[in-house]
Amino acid sequence: MSREVTILVVDDDRDLCEAISDVVELKSGYSAELAGTAREALDIARRKTVAVALLDLTLPDMDGLDLLREMKQVDSATAFIILSGHTSVEREVEAASAGAVSYLVKPSSPAELMEAIEEALERRGGPPPSG
Repeated sequence: MSREVTILVVDDDRDLCEAISDVVELKSGYSAELAGTAREALDIARRKTVAVALLDLTLPDMDGLDLLREMKQVDSATAFIILSGHTSVEREVEAASAGAVSYLVKPSSPAELMEAIEEALERRGGPPPSG
């Protein structure tokens, strides 16, 4: 029997959160939690074990990399994927230095998203057994 894997999606664009959640749940069977603010994300991270967190860089109440650092304080085993509407080498380097395993430019295809999530799970210690 497989253990539950929770993927946290943090973005102030609710439609995008729901679209990513649908991809995650339909393509992998993992559980998705949604948050529109850093505060909501931290509340979820304190209540549940989050395997992978997909974080927007621009949130209404905190920078995404600051949120990453705070979430690492809650659970250092969480793997992080940064989502951004823009790419810049400086931000990508900063994200990697903060501990992000991937940096995706929005919108990402479902295949790119799932590949990044699976890679993040492997780095975290592997996905649960399938079946």
